[in-house]
Amino acid sequence: MNFVGSIKKYLVSSALIASFIFYAIFQRSNDTAVKKQIGNFSVENKASDINPTIVYKDGIFTGNSVNVDYGNVQVQAVIKNGKIADIKFLEFPTNHKYSAEVSAYSTPILRTEAIQVQSANVDVVSGATATSSGFIESLASALILAKK
Repeated sequence: MNFVGSIKKYLVSSALIASFIFYAIFQRSNDTAVKKQIGNFSVENKASDINPTIVYKDGIFTGNSVNVDYGNVQVQAVIKNGKIADIKFLEFPTNHKYSAEVSAYSTPILRTEAIQVQSANVDVVSGATATSSGFIESLASALILAKK
C-alpha cells in the first residue's frame, strides 16, 4: 500500500472517531426527554428529573409479574410521604445457579437506583438485561397504581 493511501485511511478514520465523540458529547449534554419502551410501558425521563416532583399515594403497590428469559420478575413499591421508600422483590430469576448469581448482584443495584431517582427509569445493569427490563416494567406498573 502506498503512503498516500495510508494517510487517506488515517484521515477518514480520525474524522469518523471525532464525529462520534462530538455526537456522544452533544447527546450527553442534551436535556431532551428520553423514552424507554419496556414491554407495555413507556418510561420518560430527563436528565434534570433526578428528583422529580411526582407525588405518589402512600401504600404498598404490587407491579405486574413479568416473564423474562430466566424466570419472572415482580416487585412491590412501598410509598411513604409521597415518595418511593422501598422496593421489595417478590419474584426474580433463581432457577439456575447463574440466574441466582445475576439476580443477587443486580437486584440491589436496581432497587437503590430506583429509590434514588424516584422512578422506574433506571439504567439496565450490565449482564442482567432481562432482569433489569423485567424490573423496570414491573416497577412502572406499580407506580402507575401509586400515582395520585
